Amino acid sequence: MPKPVVVIGVNANDPYCMEQKAKEYLQKADQLWGTERHLQCFDNVAGEKVILKSPFNSKLQSLRLRDENETIVILAGGDPNFFGLGSSLYKVLPPDEVLIFPQPTVLQLAFAKAHLSWENAVFSSVHARSLSEVIGLVKRFAKVGVLTDPIHTPQKIGNELIKAGIADCTIFVFEKLGTEEERITKSTLAEVVNHHFDPLNVMLVIQEKEWKSIPVPYIRPDESYFHRDGMITKSDVRLISLQRLQLSESDIVWDVGAGSGAMSVEIAEITWRGEVYAIEHDEKQIVYLKKNIDRFNSINIHVVQGTAPDALMVLPEPDAVFIGGSGGAIIPILEVIEKKGKHSCRIVCHFVILENLNQAYDWMKENDYHPQITHIQFSYSKTIANGTRFTPINPVYILCGRKRKAVS
Repeated sequence: MPKPVVVIGVNANDPYCMEQKAKEYLQKADQLWGTERHLQCFDNVAGEKVILKSPFNSKLQSLRLRDENETIVILAGGDPNFFGLGSSLYKVLPPDEVLIFPQPTVLQLAFAKAHLSWENAVFSSVHARSLSEVIGLVKRFAKVGVLTDPIHTPQKIGNELIKAGIADCTIFVFEKLGTEEERITKSTLAEVVNHHFDPLNVMLVIQEKEWKSIPVPYIRPDESYFHRDGMITKSDVRLISLQRLQLSESDIVWDVGAGSGAMSVEIAEITWRGEVYAIEHDEKQIVYLKKNIDRFNSINIHVVQGTAPDALMVLPEPDAVFIGGSGGAIIPILEVIEKKGKHSCRIVCHFVILENLNQAYDWMKENDYHPQITHIQFSYSKTIANGTRFTPINPVYILCGRKRKAVS
């Protein structure tokens, strides 16, 4: 077996602050890999210096063909297993060919500098990840640490949080943490959008003591959404349909016939680590759909302008599908879902026409989706003169099905 690739976490305050075994590997390294910033800290190491530049993947792949007798040491910031080289290396090499010596993460250091405990905090990164995850975490946790990047700066993240309805809170930004040029800025969410920071920074989002997490699912009143002539899935119907979808936070979901997008927005808030594809062919409805996405900053919703089933063919495989409108093509749509849906894909459909419901029910039964129909009709109180009467909405049939595919 070849010698393991050694990854050493570097402490910015004191690069040589590491356990003795790590120092021994460092001194006998045949090759020392790292960014220019890290390599400059170890000029006295005799091994050949190899500069790592992002993206690292092709360079890491070359480790498969390394000389079995060479000692290769890679320098990384803090804990390489924390949004670092560790996860990338484990995809390239067997675990027993990787040896990691970690340091405290930069976010642990940030909490220490801010004089805050972090046992109830959560950490995230925006590097090669969606900002929707950060928004989702800030809605759910009082303390969030974020690894930024030159594109997703504290200003940009702050703007996205404000647009998502996050209340003003405390923001810490740490520039060049652990170096002689370290700078710490404490501000508010409203203020941070007006600051400019060095690209090398991390940030903390700290909620006030009286803060409460946003409930999920969060079913808004119908009037919260832009819609045309009452063409919106009513709030109580949305609540039942969301329960039937049984969504997880990282699901990929299709909303077929998305209309004004109320379902898409509320699905996106549950699947905040996932993606929602809102498919709609009506250009007028797409205007309302985009308005609602912008209003609630639902950045994990992708608008797909087109007609199902054709528009579904290029989409990623779904974990769940909601069909609010089929345009008379319910069977071809279901057949595409059957081909592309992931293992145990959940399907929830709305119908107002019995013939369409019967077609879909028979198809689900024939294809082992174990269909279930729920007939719902709500009436809402309305004051007239000195009394109260009830105004009904049109009845809705909710068809749901789930098929457990064989795992190959």
